Amino acid sequence: MRVAVQKIAGVESADVSLQFKTADIKLRPGNRVTLSRLRTAIKDSGFTAKEATVTVVGTIVERGGKPALDATGLGTVLLIVPDPAQPAAYDQASTRLASKQAGAVEIVGVINPPASAGDPEQIMIQSLAPVEKGS
Repeated sequence: MRVAVQKIAGVESADVSLQFKTADIKLRPGNRVTLSRLRTAIKDSGFTAKEATVTVVGTIVERGGKPALDATGLGTVLLIVPDPAQPAAYDQASTRLASKQAGAVEIVGVINPPASAGDPEQIMIQSLAPVEKGS
């Protein structure tokens, strides 16, 4: 699996632990790698992709009256859902949406595989920070 993932353009490194059933995949800055592409490579290697903890940069947009993240450069919109352990982060996203605050944000959260094909991906938000211009 490590070799297959490292062959994907934009992947910097991949460390796999069969003992802990984890993969730590680091992407190069400015990459265009989608989580879907990584999941396919993992599946094609005979493994099952589960939840992924990710750091994503994008802008807060509205989808169905709720906050979502338009991931910069990927053409992917992730619906933002609250993490019960970190409710303030979801509140920040909702406030940015309601007040129409522009600018990029960095969100850390967990993305679970969609329940069924065609379901939108959701990110359970753990933290949100504005991205400083020039960063």
